[in-house]
Amino acid sequence: MLFSHLQKHTVSEPNKIIKHILDSDADIVCLQEFAVSPKIISDYLTQNDIYRIFKKYPYKHIEFRQEENWKRSGIATFSKYPIINKVNFSNKTDYGVSIYSDIVVGGDTVRLFNNHLESNRLTERDRHLPIELADGFNSDKLTGTTKQLSRKLFIAYKRRAKQADQIAAQIKQSPYKVLVCGDFNDVPGSYTYSTIKGDLSDAFSSSGFGLGLTLNLSIYRFRIDYLLYDARYFSSGELIIDKVKYSDHYPIHTQISFKQ
Repeated sequence: MLFSHLQKHTVSEPNKIIKHILDSDADIVCLQEFAVSPKIISDYLTQNDIYRIFKKYPYKHIEFRQEENWKRSGIATFSKYPIINKVNFSNKTDYGVSIYSDIVVGGDTVRLFNNHLESNRLTERDRHLPIELADGFNSDKLTGTTKQLSRKLFIAYKRRAKQADQIAAQIKQSPYKVLVCGDFNDVPGSYTYSTIKGDLSDAFSSSGFGLGLTLNLSIYRFRIDYLLYDARYFSSGELIIDKVKYSDHYPIHTQISFKQ
């Protein structure tokens, strides 16, 4: 949610999303809708604010994808462990962005992939069409709704498929143990999910329970955010999905441990 749309974080008025991240005290934090204001003096959250607020994470990998007058948005990985290598392997023409960070944990190096795949880019009007259809069904409405949503979804599916192929290729080339996370904007069983997952294990399947919904947006409720790991080297503890009220995506976290 772009840090609650770049809301400042103060003692008297804490930014709920920032507070949640800080309170979790995770060793590594991956954000797919990271944003700051480019203005040095601003009523919005700036990059200097982020560095000050997240000082307990001395290692950061931040890549911006879009730049506007009031915000720069992209993806970010914060770590308490040293990041020794940072790579952005995204296609610059896409809205999706994928990075990997090589992180030294103890005497080992882990390659962590952080991804935000192509969005369906449905507007508020698009998302409301099925609701209108349910309220007053007729064949003309059905045809119009089907055409509008199919056109947008088809474009997004094609782009995500290419991004998934690219991510899967990078995973196979990794010389290090692999962890993968992100907002895939697609459901389990999709080409996107299956291609990226490959032989990796899904932390929710291993350690979660229930439906695992991570997107909570009106009638649109799906599992589209994931934590994947190589079960040859890692195991996962209980996966928790925090059903917060202040974001359309529920934050997920788990404990990943090296196997002896």
